[in-house]
Amino acid sequence: MKAVRLISLVFVLLGTSVGAAVAGETRVDELLRDPSHFDGRTLVVRGTLTRLQTHTSRKGDRYYTFRLSDNVKEVLVLMNGRPTCKTGAMVTVRGRFEHASNRVDAIAVTCEQDPAH
Repeated sequence: MKAVRLISLVFVLLGTSVGAAVAGETRVDELLRDPSHFDGRTLVVRGTLTRLQTHTSRKGDRYYTFRLSDNVKEVLVLMNGRPTCKTGAMVTVRGRFEHASNRVDAIAVTCEQDPAH
């Protein structure tokens, strides 16, 4: 009986944490509809990685940009390391939004697993 309660508690906790993670996401269209509201905030946004480009700073450091698209609107994402995801992949970006440049400075980019694999 204790094992059943423990398993039930684990499922309740997992369900709560998954719901909280989804509820904490900001949609691309929401971000662009009211960018001043998100200025300087760390947020989580999800979409399709498109238009990956490599750049070199004046100091000679390499950095990367890509567009994060919700199939209607897109936001620029800047990151220091090359994303491991391929163009067209669904990704989750955690980063700080800069309204002046309308971009997300990525802290982390997570590739989602292909459901077929």
